[in-house]
Amino acid sequence: MQANWFILTGCLLLAATSASEAQPEKTIHSLRTIPAEMIRNNTCANIVDSNRGKALEVRFSKVDYPNVYFPHPHGVWDWSDSTGFAIDIYNPDDTAQIVSVRLDNQGADGTSFCTYGTATAEPKAWTTLKLYFSTAKPVFWGMRGIPGASSLAKPIDLPRVTAFQVYLDHPDTERTVLLSNARVFGAEQPGSDVKLPFVDRYGQYKHDTWPGKLSDESEFASATKAEQADMKKHPASADRDAYGGLLNGPKLKATGWFRAEKVSGRWWLVTPDGHVFFSLGMDCINPWQTTFVTQREKWFDWLPAADDPRFGFIYSDVGSTHSMAETIGGKGRAFSFYMANLKRIYGDDWMQKWRDNAYVRLKSWGFNTIANWAHPDVMDNSPIPFTASVHMNIQTRYIEGAKGYWGRMYDVYDPGFAESVDRSIAPIVQKYKSEPKLLGYFVDNELSWETIDRGTLASPVDQPCRIEFIKKLQVKYSTLDALNKAWGTSANNWDELRAPENMTDTAGEDLASFGY
Repeated sequence: MQANWFILTGCLLLAATSASEAQPEKTIHSLRTIPAEMIRNNTCANIVDSNRGKALEVRFSKVDYPNVYFPHPHGVWDWSDSTGFAIDIYNPDDTAQIVSVRLDNQGADGTSFCTYGTATAEPKAWTTLKLYFSTAKPVFWGMRGIPGASSLAKPIDLPRVTAFQVYLDHPDTERTVLLSNARVFGAEQPGSDVKLPFVDRYGQYKHDTWPGKLSDESEFASATKAEQADMKKHPASADRDAYGGLLNGPKLKATGWFRAEKVSGRWWLVTPDGHVFFSLGMDCINPWQTTFVTQREKWFDWLPAADDPRFGFIYSDVGSTHSMAETIGGKGRAFSFYMANLKRIYGDDWMQKWRDNAYVRLKSWGFNTIANWAHPDVMDNSPIPFTASVHMNIQTRYIEGAKGYWGRMYDVYDPGFAESVDRSIAPIVQKYKSEPKLLGYFVDNELSWETIDRGTLASPVDQPCRIEFIKKLQVKYSTLDALNKAWGTSANNWDELRAPENMTDTAGEDLASFGY
């Protein structure tokens, strides 16, 4: 089935290139000997002979993130005059292995103050993992990858690189690789071989071909016809009730609303008609996908004039972008090739026709739920169960010591928190309170739960959640001396208490139990 013929899709471009490429380089570690400062974390390392001379052999254990860690021996590296970092990898095994590298600034924790890239090390071969630095104004700003075999790093402070590490992400067995020639390079600019423009009028990469690539607007009609025939051939399952519940399953009480019930020892969602329901949903059923065109105009074969009678309405002004648009200050003009293609396919009534076709598509593809971030018009007219989105407008304190990627976590112990929640949820509840197809409410997204453990005790002493946590610890341990012994800390008073750098099992359990 070719149902994605007009959608511009992205991909993560691998950081692997031929190891023979030559460019000006500066060696950081040859890895022909073991650096004195190297740290082994769930790894074993030795120097061995290879077809390129001496190399560092690393055996990675079957744990979450085994790594070899290379801190600067005296302070920091200044890589501000370099374009990227590279390291050569040999995979002696018979199967490919994804290998990752991370570059750190002071305070790196795996999310903040660091950047990383990956490469697939092919069997019995050398591969070069190359990571291009994000500079103040890169040519291809705002992209996670660029055409060609390279990867763009998220920005870090290049004059103050404190360490790098090579690691595996959750290996399923022990794996071994050889490492050689860790270096930075400076002459090759990322994407220097990419010809501009590189995006065609349909939002596709123009310098390559592949099955299903659109070459002319007339092809939309034949693709639409083929898709309609395919969906007719693959209709929604017939053994479902009006909400997608399993007709051949247990018959439960019909309450007129979605609910949850434990059936034969397992929890199930239950449809308003009383049938068990396994929700399989898709996010983002909307036509809002846009890309910045400000300071990118040369990338595109075609952009309509702002007053173009057919496509001018598609432009939008976007502001307060969270990340990856620093080059234009996080705001600028954007355009949607997706919407332009919908206009080409459906004409002036494109929104309603796209919406109605989306319902048929989802059922044909086996989906039974419209998940979060759907267009309001899609939810309001949906024949399919859906979830409503709620954004919390919290006016009370956040956990000041908890700095997550998207933002700080709410302090739920603030006396005004519950009222703020009620105020945020009330409008959307009022809108859908009589809608039986509503599965529930999706509240916020990717909250920084992982920052609660250390962030709570790193906050000011008047932070409500900190006060509550200290009370719980005082009940459990009675004295600060007892807690210090259990946690391996040396706080002189309760106000000084912080989460230990080297977490003991007891401290980890206490912090986790408070967070969850």
